[in-house]
Amino acid sequence: MAVVLRCLDLATGGGPVGEYLAAFDPEAHDGWGDATFTRDVAKALRFPDFAAAYRFYGTRPQRRSRRPDGKPNRPLTAFTMQFDCVPDA
Repeated sequence: MAVVLRCLDLATGGGPVGEYLAAFDPEAHDGWGDATFTRDVAKALRFPDFAAAYRFYGTRPQRRSRRPDGKPNRPLTAFTMQFDCVPDA
C-alpha cells in the first residue's frame, strides 16, 4: 500500500476539497510554496508510508523557513489533509 494526501479544506475555507495532492514546490512564490491538486488518485503523489507522507506535509522551504510571525513556514499545512492508503501503482 502507498499513502496519498487528500484535501479536506483550506484554512481560509474552500480550496480543492476532495482532490489529491499531485505536486508541491515549497520554493515557489519566493518560498510561500505552490501545490497542484488532481481529482485522479492515479496522478497523486505517492509515499511509501504514513511517516514519509507526514514529513512531506511539514516541508519547510529553504528560502523562507519562517513566517513573518516567527513560526515555521510549512505551506502545505494551510490545507487540512487526510492521509489515504491506496494500492501500489
